[in-house]
Amino acid sequence: MDLYDVVRKLTGPIIPIGETSVDDRRFANLDDVAGLAGELLADIIEVARHRDRQEHSISKAGKFAQKFLMEVVDEIVPEEGGNQPRIKCTHGLDDSAECSRCQELLAWVGTLR
Repeated sequence: MDLYDVVRKLTGPIIPIGETSVDDRRFANLDDVAGLAGELLADIIEVARHRDRQEHSISKAGKFAQKFLMEVVDEIVPEEGGNQPRIKCTHGLDDSAECSRCQELLAWVGTLR
C-alpha cells in the first residue's frame, strides 16, 4: 500500500455516481481531498520559489517542484482566450476571488507560462 492508497482509504471515494445519498458523502470526501491538495500544492510552490538558490540541494528541490508545477499548470490553465482557472480557497473564504493568498497563487501560476 502506497501513500496514495492510504489517503484514499482515509478520505473515501470522491467520484459521484448519481445517487444523492451516496454523492453527498462523496462531495464531503471531495472537499477534504481538495483541501489537502491545496495545502500540498502550497508547500510545493514554496519549494519551487527556491529554484534559483545557490545551494545545490535547495536548487535541485526547487527545480523539481517547478517542473511538477509546470505539469500541473499545463493541465489546469486554459489556452489563450480560455476562462481564468479557479481554485478552491483553503484559507477560510468561500470564494478564492476574494482571497488575496489565492489570487497571489493564481498570479504566480500565470508567471510559469
